[in-house]
Amino acid sequence: MSYKEKYKITEEDKKIIELRALGYQDKEISEELNLTMTAFRYRYCKLLAKIGAVNAPNLIYLAFSMGILGGKSGKRTKKSFYGRG
Repeated sequence: MSYKEKYKITEEDKKIIELRALGYQDKEISEELNLTMTAFRYRYCKLLAKIGAVNAPNLIYLAFSMGILGGKSGKRTKKSFYGRG
């Protein structure tokens, strides 16, 4: 069973986690996803609960641990997230 099935992680959830891991702030993520701040904060809080995280660092740690982020190479770069450098 993949993490997507187990935790019901959507592509948008994954993108939120990726952007947070890259250091994007709430406003930057909401703009990137074309969401209002209210909609972003709602989705972000639901995502934290879905994964069982209490804050952003914990979310990123759990995402790596669950295999949501990162690959077999272990490189944590923007390129590994989006296929570009």
